[in-house]
Amino acid sequence: AEAERKAKQAEAQAEATSIWNTPASALEATQPSVGEHPYIKRKGIMPHGVKVFRGSLSIGGMDCNGALMVPMKLNGKITSLQFINRDGEKRFYPNGEKGGYLIGKITPDAPICIAEGFATGASIHEATGHAVVVAFDAGNLRKMAELLRAKYPDAVIVLCADDDYQTEGNPGL
Repeated sequence: AEAERKAKQAEAQAEATSIWNTPASALEATQPSVGEHPYIKRKGIMPHGVKVFRGSLSIGGMDCNGALMVPMKLNGKITSLQFINRDGEKRFYPNGEKGGYLIGKITPDAPICIAEGFATGASIHEATGHAVVVAFDAGNLRKMAELLRAKYPDAVIVLCADDDYQTEGNPGL
């Protein structure tokens, strides 16, 4: 089962990397910029390097054409993608391994924040100037914290948990 999971993750990693690296077409160049995406506008944040997906892809019933794409990375390599449509509905590329997405730059003597979602991470970075690693969900906070602690043993790491008071068990806290 573990070998099968790893094989599926490797395939998803190659596919997600290919999707992320696909150059924009001439038609895409005529489309509104990522900064004009309804989700970006509604959240009042900057795009921080994410892209808009153009193509035919549906995940879990969500049409990804026109959705934001946020790459998930581990050790500098894309492992998967998160798609966020104009209404804020989110889907992960199937079978990909969850990683993190860095907003800003990690520097000595400055805290590293870890947030669950892209918009929250962007807001924290824009408010503080601190580097933020987007973990994508509460279940990935610990993994990102442990990876950062191993790489930056002296860093101050701040977990910026969501207060999901309406969700049973409040997984963010």
